[in-house]
Amino acid sequence: MGKGISYFYYPLSKNNFPEIIGSFNAKDDDKLAKLLESDKKGKKFVSISSAEILHAIKILTQFSSLSSVLEVSKFAQDEQTRKDLVLTEYNNLFLDDMTNGLYDLRSLGTSVEGAGTMMYLVNGSIKGIEGYVKRLIDEIRSTLKKNELKASRTKVVLVWTQDSYEMRGDKVDMLNSLVTKLRDYIGDVEIHQGPELDIFHSDKTTIIVACSKFDYDKITKNGKDSDVIVIKTNPLCEIL
Repeated sequence: MGKGISYFYYPLSKNNFPEIIGSFNAKDDDKLAKLLESDKKGKKFVSISSAEILHAIKILTQFSSLSSVLEVSKFAQDEQTRKDLVLTEYNNLFLDDMTNGLYDLRSLGTSVEGAGTMMYLVNGSIKGIEGYVKRLIDEIRSTLKKNELKASRTKVVLVWTQDSYEMRGDKVDMLNSLVTKLRDYIGDVEIHQGPELDIFHSDKTTIIVACSKFDYDKITKNGKDSDVIVIKTNPLCEIL
């Protein structure tokens, strides 16, 4: 009794701790600021509406940049160009990274009215992600064709370790969508999560799809058999 309830706007995401905290009337809270302090930089309190706008700017900037990378990377068709791009930071940009904040982007779209520039940015960014997923699936199908593999004799393993305590469902939804779409072409599709790569040996050719840097490192550490094909979910959909 006698205690109040305070509301703060502080959208957290993977490996991201914003410096801005939204509060009513931009009122400071030293105890909260100290609790959330992750480095020498202090937290700054602003009004809730200001915090929401700043977060929206961050999300739109993030996905506008990502969409540009994904769209332009489609034109890297020749071997030399693909080799050159592998040497850039985009080589280790995985699907797991691409979906960080996707829930917030979709939520932002539902709060925008009309067909203005902001809605165009939101819808364009979402289509950019969806277009990449389609290209990834096409690359998997193309891999079967290039290697003269029959779908009935091929197994796809999606390796994507996720935080089981994550409240946003964007990564889970993306993983389930991938499974559903792949099973339209290949019946044997599995999901693998966890620190160890335990894939039962079978007489089928296995295509392992690495969906995060953590999972890719796990795959390379484990070694690759001759009847295993690894695909990185980076902008190039690199095949190893």
